[in-house]
Amino acid sequence: MTYDNYLLLKFISDRTNSGDKTTVADICDRFPSRFKLNAKESNFSNCPKLYEAVDEINSDTTVHQIIVKDNNNFHLATEEEAKHYCSVIKSRAVKQFKKYWEIQRKINRDGNGDLATIGKDFAIDFINSFVEEENVDNQ
Repeated sequence: MTYDNYLLLKFISDRTNSGDKTTVADICDRFPSRFKLNAKESNFSNCPKLYEAVDEINSDTTVHQIIVKDNNNFHLATEEEAKHYCSVIKSRAVKQFKKYWEIQRKINRDGNGDLATIGKDFAIDFINSFVEEENVDNQ
C-alpha cells in the first residue's frame, strides 16, 4: 500500500470510529494536493482519483478493512456490510459474464467458433444458475 493510501484509510478509519461517514468533499478538503472535487451529479465523476484510490485499498491483500462507497460517503464496513458488498460485486460480475457468453454464442452461431457447442451451453447454463440465485437472493 502506498503511504498516501495509508493516510486515506486512516482518515476514513478515524472518522468511522468516531461515528462519522466521510464525504468526498471531506476527503478533498483533507487531501487537497491529491484529490480535487468536481461538482457533478454522478458519484464517480466527482473525484475519479478518490474512487480509484479506494478501489486500490479494497484490493490490497495486506489491508483487512473494506471501505464502503455509499452515495458520496465512505466508511469502514461492518462484517455484514462487507458480505453484502461482496455479494453485489459477484452479482455484477455474473451478469457481465452472462452477457459475454450471449455475445460469444451469437458470434459462434455459424459453427466456425473456437469453443465446442457443449462447452458454451454448459457455461451459459452455469452462469444462468448464478443469475437466478442472485435474483432470488435480492428479492
